[in-house]
Amino acid sequence: MNQMMEQRNRKLFSPYAQGAELEPGQFPELYNISAAFTFQFLPYPINPKSPEFVYLDHDPLREEAPRDWEGIGNIIQWNTAWESAELRYQVFHRRLPKRWKWLKKFSNHNVYLLPGGNRYSYGAYRPLYHLLPRQTLERFGMPLLKKGIWPYTITDWYPEAPIQADFRTRLSNAFAHHIWPLIDSGSKQSAFSDTDSLRLLAHNLDFWLPYAYKVAEQRLRTFKRIACESKKQAKLLQKVQSRMPPGAIADRPRQGGVIWMGEEDAWAASKELIQAADGKGSLRGIIDAIRSNRVEDDFSNRWSYAREIRRSPVFHAVVN
Repeated sequence: MNQMMEQRNRKLFSPYAQGAELEPGQFPELYNISAAFTFQFLPYPINPKSPEFVYLDHDPLREEAPRDWEGIGNIIQWNTAWESAELRYQVFHRRLPKRWKWLKKFSNHNVYLLPGGNRYSYGAYRPLYHLLPRQTLERFGMPLLKKGIWPYTITDWYPEAPIQADFRTRLSNAFAHHIWPLIDSGSKQSAFSDTDSLRLLAHNLDFWLPYAYKVAEQRLRTFKRIACESKKQAKLLQKVQSRMPPGAIADRPRQGGVIWMGEEDAWAASKELIQAADGKGSLRGIIDAIRSNRVEDDFSNRWSYAREIRRSPVFHAVVN
């Protein structure tokens, strides 16, 4: 009996996707837990700014010292209040201890707190990882992990599964392979040298991460808000709303749920990521500039359509 229970618990708490979780209709998946578990109300900017990141160089869960529970709480609450965007500092500044006052530097930015260092690569780049289908992950020797929770809380700082020392490099290669057809539909990556600017762009996880966050935010903003639990709470909400400054509103947090699930939906989210990156023609301009300035050394020895037409560049990215 004990052995059966142990096997059941191992399967239940395993970080790896198993059985139906690996079906194309369910894998990959990114999920959100509602901020209503933490907050009654939150302020929201009417026109939120784009996501930015602060990578923390310390580990509040370090085993060689007492756990920094205060720091853990700050990180969890700060990221959970994702919809407050650049208003987060106004929400938290009175409750932050002195050693966290440095966040004032980012009081006008939509900042997320992410773990720094290679040890936490999975935690930092989770939305990009969970866009990748099973076939791509297996091709690059990456673990098939269960659905990811967004945004990151402190539990993501400790890898839930054995993560390779070169996890970030593997993810960079896997993500570039995944996103390439949306960047250049006319030629494969192998048509270009390893130092080609377009290949470097495809591999740059830090370039794509803000847009993955933006896609997650945009999708979650279509979710309904949690209803008030009582007349007293509804009355209090009205009072809070009456005090909001111009450009901001206050309301109940949104419901949580699936941000994307399954290969088809993750591919649709990947296209949305490209569209987000091309806001006001930004990505299109970068790619056009790269193609306009290519030289012979940018290509591999293989024939490619891109090499054939390099004298008159054409934009092939799927940007609708």
